Amino acid sequence: MAVTGLIDTAEMRHIAQVKKSDLIGLSVAFFATLILGIELGILVAVVASVLVVFARMSMPHSAVLGHVDGTTSYRNVERFPEANTIEGVHIVRIDAAVSFVNAVNVKKLILDHADQITQEPRALVLDASGINDLDATGAEMFHDLLNEIASRNVELHLTDVKGPVRDVLRRSGIWDELSDRVHTSTNDALTVIRAGQPAPADQRLHGIDERTPTDTTTSERKVDCNV
Repeated sequence: MAVTGLIDTAEMRHIAQVKKSDLIGLSVAFFATLILGIELGILVAVVASVLVVFARMSMPHSAVLGHVDGTTSYRNVERFPEANTIEGVHIVRIDAAVSFVNAVNVKKLILDHADQITQEPRALVLDASGINDLDATGAEMFHDLLNEIASRNVELHLTDVKGPVRDVLRRSGIWDELSDRVHTSTNDALTVIRAGQPAPADQRLHGIDERTPTDTTTSERKVDCNV
């Protein structure tokens, strides 16, 4: 009877309503504490929570985007069935940091979409607005991805790349490989793809890259001096 008063059933119902997967940590903590005691129970619950977080990161949320008529917006076609997909172009958004935890799954996801593109102009647009971080493993994955997508005769375009991710792409050399296929927005990418032209040369003016041509030349000279 004493323990029953300590159980907050209303909060449990609230958690189940907001996000059911959060009940995993709650349930593990509850039963582990009852069976193993408070200290070991809390430790087991913490470990279980970390594993749940890693599991979520390893399978990041993704969405196929379509164009909303009369706008420059692109939305998840599962949530907006009226959004129009474009023939010969797949637009995919990844909503997670790309790291060693999920790099393999992200690569497989993108290649699966590339394999589905059979019509011209055979382009895959990766909306990177949801990618807020990229580690060394993720950068290596992108390097391999460029080669594998090119072997499928599909062009990879990036849009809305955040500053920290741009930094890693530049340091890894991937940015230079993609320099004419990086765009400010998905709408800009589609405009360029349909016209069959590269992205604007002045990337700072168009909000693609904060570096000026002078900055780029200076950094290249520094690299040459170091070599």
